[in-house]
Amino acid sequence: PDVSVDLIYGGRRSSVETARADAARAAALPVTHVSAYGLTLDPEVLAEEVPLARLARLGKLAFPGDEEQLAQARAIREALVAAGITDFSKARVLLHPGLGEACAAVAARAREHYEEAELIMKVSPPRAVKAPYLMATAYRSIFDRLVARGFAPPRAPVHASRAKILLALLRSALT
Repeated sequence: PDVSVDLIYGGRRSSVETARADAARAAALPVTHVSAYGLTLDPEVLAEEVPLARLARLGKLAFPGDEEQLAQARAIREALVAAGITDFSKARVLLHPGLGEACAAVAARAREHYEEAELIMKVSPPRAVKAPYLMATAYRSIFDRLVARGFAPPRAPVHASRAKILLALLRSALT
């Protein structure tokens, strides 16, 4: 399957360091395409005023300037190139010799995030976390199956466990 990653830089808390780290994480995934976009809140560009744009206009949020955004874009490209991704074609990325090792590192970090999210959901009122619980169930199922399958060729497609999703929907409906 084709997997694309979209990186958005120039956000409120973004920096050259976060842009570089995001690009390195993207480079470590079994992606077929990476795109990077600078966040714009320019009223001339937007079809409507979004909440972030309104808060920025009111001076309640500050965003990086043009030079900082340009530096972040350059950091993303440099990180991808440093990871050996200079040809963004599907075949080259999927055959990269460091792919398995990079995926294992990203999977370990993702597992920590899933565990943190599960702890938060356990102590939260069930009604308040219905949607996150359902999403986490589906995505965790896919994640577990990806890790179990591994990242070396041949890569069989993985899907969420229907049984886990049905059980999560039933549990959600009863809360």
